[in-house]
Amino acid sequence: MLSRIERIVAWLKGGYPHGIPEADYVPLLAVLRRRLTQQEIDELADRIVRDGLIPAVRVDVGAEYLRVTHELPSESEIRRISEKLAESGVDVAYVEPAWVRPAGTDIA
Repeated sequence: MLSRIERIVAWLKGGYPHGIPEADYVPLLAVLRRRLTQQEIDELADRIVRDGLIPAVRVDVGAEYLRVTHELPSESEIRRISEKLAESGVDVAYVEPAWVRPAGTDIA
Protein backbone atom coordinates (compact mmCIF):
# COMPACT_ATOMS: atom_id res chain seq x y z
CA MET A 1 0.00 0.00 0.00
CA LEU A 2 1.36 3.40 -0.99
CA SER A 3 1.81 6.17 1.56
CA ARG A 4 -0.03 9.46 1.08
CA ILE A 5 3.13 11.15 -0.24
CA GLU A 6 3.79 8.27 -2.66
CA ARG A 7 0.21 8.56 -4.00
CA ILE A 8 0.65 12.32 -4.49
CA VAL A 9 3.95 11.85 -6.30
CA ALA A 10 2.40 9.14 -8.50
CA TRP A 11 -0.47 11.51 -9.31
CA LEU A 12 1.97 14.31 -10.19
CA LYS A 13 4.03 12.00 -12.37
CA GLY A 14 0.90 10.93 -14.23
CA GLY A 15 0.22 14.51 -15.30
CA TYR A 16 3.82 15.48 -16.03
CA PRO A 17 5.52 15.09 -19.42
CA HIS A 18 7.88 12.12 -19.61
CA GLY A 19 11.56 12.88 -19.05
CA ILE A 20 11.19 15.35 -16.17
CA PRO A 21 14.01 14.78 -13.63
CA GLU A 22 12.92 13.25 -10.30
CA ALA A 23 14.27 16.28 -8.37
CA ASP A 24 11.75 18.56 -10.11
CA TYR A 25 8.84 16.97 -8.23
CA VAL A 26 10.05 18.26 -4.84
CA PRO A 27 9.22 21.95 -5.53
CA LEU A 28 5.73 20.91 -6.62
CA LEU A 29 5.10 19.20 -3.29
CA ALA A 30 6.22 22.36 -1.49
CA VAL A 31 3.48 24.48 -3.07
CA LEU A 32 0.60 22.08 -2.37
CA ARG A 33 -1.72 23.44 0.33
CA ARG A 34 -2.46 21.32 3.35
CA ARG A 35 -6.05 20.26 3.93
CA LEU A 36 -7.08 19.07 7.37
CA THR A 37 -8.70 15.69 7.77
CA GLN A 38 -12.17 15.54 9.30
CA GLN A 39 -10.62 14.23 12.54
CA GLU A 40 -8.22 17.21 12.63
CA ILE A 41 -11.16 19.60 12.05
CA ASP A 42 -13.03 17.96 14.95
CA GLU A 43 -9.99 18.18 17.23
CA LEU A 44 -9.34 21.80 16.33
CA ALA A 45 -12.99 22.71 16.93
CA ASP A 46 -12.87 20.93 20.32
CA ARG A 47 -9.71 22.85 21.19
CA ILE A 48 -11.36 26.19 20.35
CA VAL A 49 -14.29 25.36 22.62
CA ARG A 50 -12.06 24.00 25.39
CA ASP A 51 -9.87 27.14 25.33
CA GLY A 52 -12.97 29.37 25.59
CA LEU A 53 -12.51 31.14 22.25
CA ILE A 54 -16.28 31.58 21.93
CA PRO A 55 -17.80 33.27 20.02
CA ALA A 56 -15.34 31.89 17.52
CA VAL A 57 -14.31 34.75 15.28
CA ARG A 58 -12.34 34.25 12.08
CA VAL A 59 -9.04 35.45 13.54
CA ASP A 60 -9.30 33.03 16.51
CA VAL A 61 -10.00 30.10 14.21
CA GLY A 62 -7.04 31.08 12.02
CA ALA A 63 -4.74 31.53 15.02
CA GLU A 64 -5.63 28.08 16.39
CA TYR A 65 -5.06 26.55 12.95
CA LEU A 66 -1.61 28.18 12.85
CA ARG A 67 -0.84 27.03 16.39
CA VAL A 68 -1.70 23.41 15.58
CA THR A 69 -0.31 23.09 12.03
CA HIS A 70 2.43 25.76 11.99
CA GLU A 71 1.02 26.90 8.63
CA LEU A 72 -1.22 29.78 7.63
CA PRO A 73 -4.75 28.58 6.93
CA SER A 74 -6.48 29.02 3.62
CA GLU A 75 -9.87 30.70 3.62
CA SER A 76 -11.51 27.36 2.83
CA GLU A 77 -9.92 25.75 5.92
CA ILE A 78 -11.14 28.57 8.17
CA ARG A 79 -14.60 28.13 6.65
CA ARG A 80 -14.54 24.34 7.24
CA ILE A 81 -13.60 24.77 10.91
CA SER A 82 -16.21 27.52 11.38
CA GLU A 83 -18.88 25.30 9.82
CA LYS A 84 -17.95 22.43 12.16
CA LEU A 85 -18.25 24.75 15.16
CA ALA A 86 -21.63 26.07 13.95
CA GLU A 87 -22.91 22.50 13.41
CA SER A 88 -21.93 21.76 17.02
CA GLY A 89 -24.03 24.67 18.27
CA VAL A 90 -21.09 26.99 18.93
CA ASP A 91 -21.62 30.70 18.29
CA VAL A 92 -19.50 31.50 15.24
CA ALA A 93 -18.96 35.02 14.02
CA TYR A 94 -17.49 34.05 10.63
CA VAL A 95 -17.76 36.58 7.85
CA GLU A 96 -15.84 36.07 4.64
CA PRO A 97 -13.36 38.87 4.04
CA ALA A 98 -14.12 41.33 1.23
CA TRP A 99 -11.51 39.81 -1.08
CA VAL A 100 -13.41 36.49 -1.02
CA ARG A 101 -16.98 37.81 -1.46
CA PRO A 102 -18.25 38.53 -4.97
CA ALA A 103 -18.74 42.22 -5.78
CA GLY A 104 -22.05 43.66 -4.66
CA THR A 105 -22.48 41.34 -1.65
CA ASP A 106 -20.99 43.62 1.00
CA ILE A 107 -22.41 43.25 4.48
CA ALA A 108 -23.66 46.49 5.99
